Amino acid sequence: MRFFSVFGRLLYSIACADGEVDLREKKFIENQFLKLIKKHRFGAGDTFRAGLVLSKLVFEKSCELKLNPQLVFEGFIQYSDRIKHPIMNSAERDLCIKLLSDLAAASNGIVQLEKDRLEKSITLFNSIYSNAE
Repeated sequence: MRFFSVFGRLLYSIACADGEVDLREKKFIENQFLKLIKKHRFGAGDTFRAGLVLSKLVFEKSCELKLNPQLVFEGFIQYSDRIKHPIMNSAERDLCIKLLSDLAAASNGIVQLEKDRLEKSITLFNSIYSNAE
């Protein structure tokens, strides 16, 4: 479940790259995660979808605490560097990348820092979090 906590903070880091998390970004997270929860029935083996609920809660708490987005992003990189084996399949990886990309575009366009963080995140997801089929 550590990944989902780190992913929630990564969502925050992407949303906060332009200086703040605005209402559109918060609404995006709320709506997207509600769709995922409603769309799927939780089963004993479905830790990924259940983990996304944790990611949403961590995102919300990060907003509330106004964490340092740069330190949060560096934490994601450090966590990713310690991954020695794939932790999700390609569909799960693609869903995470889509959530990050759509979140970045949810407000007034993508600022350069947001773009840089997004590109680095996608690179890490593609190299580390894949091939778990």
